[in-house]
Amino acid sequence: MGVRLRRTLVLLAAITANVVELIVLDAVRSWIRHRSAHAPAVGSVAMALFVLGASAVGTVALQTVAREEAAQATLLHVYLRDGDTADQLADLEGTLLRRPDVVSVVYVSKADALREALARPGMADLIDQTEGNPLPAAYDVRLKSLAAVESLARELSSDPRLAPDQPTSYDAATYSTLQRLMQIVAITTLVVISGLALIAAGVTGGAVRAAAVARADEVQTMRLVGATDWMVRGPFVLEGAVTGVVGGALGAVVLIAACRFLQEEAGVGLGDVLPGLGVVVLALLAAALLPVGACMGSLSAAVALRGKHW
Repeated sequence: MGVRLRRTLVLLAAITANVVELIVLDAVRSWIRHRSAHAPAVGSVAMALFVLGASAVGTVALQTVAREEAAQATLLHVYLRDGDTADQLADLEGTLLRRPDVVSVVYVSKADALREALARPGMADLIDQTEGNPLPAAYDVRLKSLAAVESLARELSSDPRLAPDQPTSYDAATYSTLQRLMQIVAITTLVVISGLALIAAGVTGGAVRAAAVARADEVQTMRLVGATDWMVRGPFVLEGAVTGVVGGALGAVVLIAACRFLQEEAGVGLGDVLPGLGVVVLALLAAALLPVGACMGSLSAAVALRGKHW
């Protein structure tokens, strides 16, 4: 049994070595020989993957900011009307606490509101220009979601116990503007990445097809001796993958350099410039561009070599 196992392992090792020699190393050698033809493809892939990586970096930062802002956005300030009685305030607080989407309700007196306002930059000068304390008392209501904030704000918009001019801190126009802006940014980024990816795929496929045409005699000989289709096409598909990997590596280097430049210009930590983006996260995003580039290059080559004659 031991001898049979050793023979099997030796056979598998020999087959693996032949596959590596005939397909992998052949693809690398061909890529090196035709590197000048692949240079435009490498540049196109690098540009597309750099934009993809930059978008991923921006997405991580935006998600971090969004989580922080969501925590602030789910806090609704309910401004009270001057002159409300204790019974009215108690009734309003009870009504708020009975809602299933309310997490907590905290009363903020006029004096507390004034102290918080004075702690904000520039607010002291504005308050000094007014007589007395212009800030109303309020209930700070923490809700479970942004949808709950909008629902509660609409219900309270005509409550007589609240300040008539501005009953709550909810601003529908601001929320809708931010949502539209995020949608526009997402759509624009998707269109740019898709366009660059198509260009890179076309250039990569053209470079691989040119390499295949240059080796037409060799390919014909392989077919005559009975080489299977995957053995003929395999090196060229891997050649496209090599182009993608090199382009991905170049895009990763540019991405890291750009992030480092932003950090040095800001003079603060990377996480301060791009929230949620530490060195490890940036390294993982940059490293992910290599397999993405390999997939892009190999698929482009496979599409370019479709059909029996090329």
